[in-house]
Amino acid sequence: MKKIKIYIILFFTFVYCENKINPIDGYSDDRFGQSVLIEDDWIFIGANRDFHNNVNSGSVYIYTYQNNSNPVLYQKITPEDSSNDQFFGKTIACDNGWLAISAIYDAQYGYKSGAVYLFYFDGVNWVEHSKITAFDATAYDRFGYSIDVDNNRLVVGSIYDDDSGDNSGSVYLYDLINNSWILNSKISPDFLNSSDLFGYSLALGFGYLAISAPQSDLDVSDGGVVNLFSLQSDSLLNLGYIIPNDLNQYNNFGNQIYIDEKFMFITSIYDDDLTVNAGSVYVYQKIESDWVYHSQLFASDGFSNDNFGISISFDNDWLSVGSYDDDNGINSGSLYLFKLIDNVFIEQSKILSSDGSQYDEFSASNSIKNNYLIVGSRLDDDNGNNSGSAYLYKFKGCKDYLACNYEENAILSDSSQCSYPQFGFECNGNCLSIIDECGICGGNGNNGDANFDYILNIIDVVMMVDYIFDYTQIDNICVLDLNSNGELNITDVVLLIENILAN
Repeated sequence: MKKIKIYIILFFTFVYCENKINPIDGYSDDRFGQSVLIEDDWIFIGANRDFHNNVNSGSVYIYTYQNNSNPVLYQKITPEDSSNDQFFGKTIACDNGWLAISAIYDAQYGYKSGAVYLFYFDGVNWVEHSKITAFDATAYDRFGYSIDVDNNRLVVGSIYDDDSGDNSGSVYLYDLINNSWILNSKISPDFLNSSDLFGYSLALGFGYLAISAPQSDLDVSDGGVVNLFSLQSDSLLNLGYIIPNDLNQYNNFGNQIYIDEKFMFITSIYDDDLTVNAGSVYVYQKIESDWVYHSQLFASDGFSNDNFGISISFDNDWLSVGSYDDDNGINSGSLYLFKLIDNVFIEQSKILSSDGSQYDEFSASNSIKNNYLIVGSRLDDDNGNNSGSAYLYKFKGCKDYLACNYEENAILSDSSQCSYPQFGFECNGNCLSIIDECGICGGNGNNGDANFDYILNIIDVVMMVDYIFDYTQIDNICVLDLNSNGELNITDVVLLIENILAN
């Protein structure tokens, strides 16, 4: 397939319709926003340096949210065996009621050996279920540097594991069996070498597992590689590795990965195609059983050292990409929104925090779900130096003020989401007139007014005929059932024409 690079300059005005989240107990160096995740009705935010109950273990805050109202803290969780400098909350994953949280500096099997904690929702609270460590854990492995959970499977990256050389990295795959997380296999492919950091990012879902080694020298020095696997039943099939044709040294291909049913996104934060270290996102599309190169995405205003692709999320044709750009000062950060339109990802908006400043690292983490976007700013200083914060956005909605669900604070307009009052009723369901026998407020019963414009004409005849021949649908058949026999046919057409001629 011919390689396509997408350079679409669609720069939009920055917008500031946001809810900023700061924990009430926030403090300096908490790094609140280190990791963020939206899943169902929950928002999870990691603060991996939080000092809680006199222990610097790190924590995860869990919020509920509805209709862009201010998120409400539901629960704050820490490990049952919390200890200093665990970095609990470095990475978060959630699926089907299971919440996985890493603590990459946990020292149970040596300094910074790492661990992953599993929680489940019991209907009232998120409850700790188990703690997982590598069966062959050693100091400095950072087990849990990356994690993902999907369909009763858990994958854990251990980027400083040394099986294939110092810091070559490895990944552990677990299955949920009889309410226990059981090791399925340890993944350490033959091509690994020292300092590859295999497992730096990974993505699990839709029968596939993608794992990056962003410092791999397999193609060029520190160019990076992504290893792709197929997961079917209990089998793990190595499908080979992905390397872009234009990979250059130090590109860091595989810094972040996101996999969906039809698309896989792989970031290359030191890509130089625009300018030095501007960054890019490679998109691969699943065609039948193959993953085929689709396009390469860039920020419309990308600049040196922006590191476009530091975070990435995708949901329902919307892609969100983080960048360390300098619009609000050095490494203040921003986030770009792309939409899939006619199989092309087109930039729709760029988001800056309304109070951003240098070194905030806004968008170091992000998660997009349904109409909402949560963005971490882990070095924001509202509660002290590097205390961290997060921002919640309603990024798309109905912006037609005549609609019942008008969203003043939505960043982007989406008319497909608009709903309007029907049959003469107000948005709240009230009728200030008489309701006729067809359930229409202020209507004239079954008089044939198919388009409810209070005028009988040829348009109503056409709509009736189209409905009879299954060309279209009509919301309220009662209006056209002029002989009140419960069905529409040629008799109703004749009666309608007679009504039109009589008027």
